[in-house]
Amino acid sequence: MGEGAASAPPTAPPRPDAPVVPSVPTGKQKRKDRQTSGDGAAPTGRYAVMSVKAYIGHSLLFSIPVVGWAICLMMAFAAKSLNKRNYARAMLVFLLIGIILAVIARFVAGWISEEIQRYIVEATGGAAGDLSEMKGLFDLLQQFGG
Repeated sequence: MGEGAASAPPTAPPRPDAPVVPSVPTGKQKRKDRQTSGDGAAPTGRYAVMSVKAYIGHSLLFSIPVVGWAICLMMAFAAKSLNKRNYARAMLVFLLIGIILAVIARFVAGWISEEIQRYIVEATGGAAGDLSEMKGLFDLLQQFGG
């Protein structure tokens, strides 16, 4: 052998029962893995990822009464980006839940109001009069000398 050629020490083949230790990615590699797809390029087109700014902007847009709801409907069924379409559909679900809860709350509030009026009329022996025709709290207080 020549003087310049150094021979590497022989390495033993890995044992079949030896545990496989994965390499630990650094912080920069972790960020790159989250931002890109398998081929290293950011998804575009149909699979484009929405930024936080886009989510906030869409939330503000969808919260505009009537106009925002119409835009939300259009995006829920016609958006090319899956992220935008799914986000718009989720906002529609929340909108429908809100409408249903508002209708239920309206009927419950009306029922409670009638019960309170009936209780006041019964408690005062009818001295409060017909509360459905009451013009205001001030009139009621004047009836009782307040």
